[in-house]
Amino acid sequence: MMKSDSEKNISRRDFLRNLALAGVSVTTLAGCVSGSMDVGTRHAVSLPDDGKSTPDDDKSTVVIVRSDKFSNPDRTLIKQMLDVAVPEALGVASADIAWKKLFKPNDTVGIKVNCIAARVSSHPQLAYAIADSLILAGVPSEQIIVWDREDRELESAGYTLNMDGPGIKCYGTKPRVGYGKDLVVTGSLGSRFSRIISRQCTAAVNVPVLKDHNIAGLSLSLKNYFGAIENPNKFHRTNCDPYVADLNMYPPIREKNKLVICDAITALYEGGPTDCRPQYMWNYNGLIIGTDPVAVDQIGLMLLEEKRASEGLPPLAAIGRHPKYIYTAADSDHLLGVRDPEKIRVVEISDE
Repeated sequence: MMKSDSEKNISRRDFLRNLALAGVSVTTLAGCVSGSMDVGTRHAVSLPDDGKSTPDDDKSTVVIVRSDKFSNPDRTLIKQMLDVAVPEALGVASADIAWKKLFKPNDTVGIKVNCIAARVSSHPQLAYAIADSLILAGVPSEQIIVWDREDRELESAGYTLNMDGPGIKCYGTKPRVGYGKDLVVTGSLGSRFSRIISRQCTAAVNVPVLKDHNIAGLSLSLKNYFGAIENPNKFHRTNCDPYVADLNMYPPIREKNKLVICDAITALYEGGPTDCRPQYMWNYNGLIIGTDPVAVDQIGLMLLEEKRASEGLPPLAAIGRHPKYIYTAADSDHLLGVRDPEKIRVVEISDE
């Protein structure tokens, strides 16, 4: 039997209250200053009688979900946390409403993961928890594609390939799908694009990893789509600026990407993107979620800089690795999202 909207609203309020009873806190970080989270300005998120959150209209919302239980990633637990976090990111009353607002049953949804470094990759449990949410929203499992650059990278990160079998698909652009025939120019970048994003998908979820990058400074949502082009190494000059921003202006990326769910369960604060030395691997045990990729990247950058400072490492700008492309992505020529921390509403959900 289908629930009414009021019953769904009550269900979400009850779920949040149950989280509180279980020791899970939901807070807003209302000020982000000097590259760090100003935890002194936390206050509890209160829901009005209709069960809807009320983010400021002129702010982008970024939700950070943290749990020590993420240290042993579990698909069911991750989905439960997404059921709270994704509605909060969209300012709606329930997970059902949130996912259906973004994705339709006739969509083919690509879940773009990042598996270039096997030890610090998008966890399969997260990718498939997202798929579970899409299926409940009415997207058939056969119309969901978990994908990245290459089959071998997906397999190295623990994914099981499935190109032609029943259920959720999982495969890389290489070796079988390939890139489009034509060179596509978007701003300063010219490349052939993966047929997965250009032709197969009608909508996308971006699932990057929170990582340091030895040239760009940061590898998160905007840079994750370097994994959709044939020749990414060509565009790493000048800290990948303006190439990352220009890449995200490509219409099939800009128009199809509906949601960012950054895997910050195991992050990397130095040596990225592939030199995953244990001393630089960071068990943040979190997810960073939003519909604005620039805002998600800005908050991820602030978390990364805060961690580097706590470990005695210099700021990225001081060592020539400032991710300037985040500024470019937010400028008047791109308008890909909000970079100003004062215009980003950060909500933290945790069981600490």
